[in-house]
Amino acid sequence: MASSVGTMRKLCEMFTRKAINPELFREVLNKKAVEISSRTGVLESYATRTSVADTQEYELPLDCLHVKDVIYDSYRAHKITRKQVKEMRDEV
Repeated sequence: MASSVGTMRKLCEMFTRKAINPELFREVLNKKAVEISSRTGVLESYATRTSVADTQEYELPLDCLHVKDVIYDSYRAHKITRKQVKEMRDEV
């Protein structure tokens, strides 16, 4: 993969006629790959977790990019914003 990324960077440099920072190029390439994967669902998979009483947070798989749905006891969980999570934590 590293040589492929280097080749892509060199092609972009030839096209733009400017030097491109390798670390920045890799970061942009990774972000775009995640964007394409999430839009197309090409890497879509699923995972299951066992719930534990009085547990509010669970670890996600290391390769998890995005959580699409959460289903608990046949009910789909509603999405909440980070602001709502913060407000709930502040109430405790």
